Amino acid sequence: QEAAYAEALSHALGQLHARVRRCVDCGNFTAEERCRICVDPRRDPSVLCVVARVPDLVAIERAGSFRGRYHVLHALLAPLDGMGADRID
Repeated sequence: QEAAYAEALSHALGQLHARVRRCVDCGNFTAEERCRICVDPRRDPSVLCVVARVPDLVAIERAGSFRGRYHVLHALLAPLDGMGADRID
């Protein structure tokens, strides 16, 4: 049974890149064109929270008090660490 589990896990991980993409509105990870946050009509579109990475968005969501929308940068500039504007996609 462990071999079957490992095979299923391997298959699922192989499909991950093909199925998960960035939300066209905010950049959050989703399997759809728009993420569940962006399609939620209860969210206030006039309030925007800009976060560096998806785990930051998840942490704010877990707090449960923010009801606006997000924009995920997926990187921060860090010139001293060699991360300049030319390395951000």
